[in-house]
Amino acid sequence: MKTNNKSAVRRGCTKPEAGIKFAQILKRRGITAEQWAERLGEPIVYIKLFLAGKKCVQFKTLVRFCDDLNIQIMEFNNDIIYERMAEQDMNL
Repeated sequence: MKTNNKSAVRRGCTKPEAGIKFAQILKRRGITAEQWAERLGEPIVYIKLFLAGKKCVQFKTLVRFCDDLNIQIMEFNNDIIYERMAEQDMNL
C-alpha cells in the first residue's frame, strides 16, 4: 500500500510536544483532562491522546486551547509545523 507523505505532515498542525506541554500546564493548575475536555466540549479520548503527545491538532484548535487557558500562542511557536517546514520534511 502506497502512502502519501502530504497527508502525514499537514500545514499548521502541532508537533506531539505541544500536547505534553499542555498536560504539564493542566497539572500545575490542578485541572484534570476530564475537566478540560468538558470545558472545551471535546471528547475525552481526543484530549487524552493530545495530552499524551499521540494526537496533533490543527493551528486553529491550538489557538482555542490557548485561549481557554489564557496562554500566549507564542509559547508553542516551536511546536507548530508551518507550511515551509512541512515541504522540507517531505523532500527528505
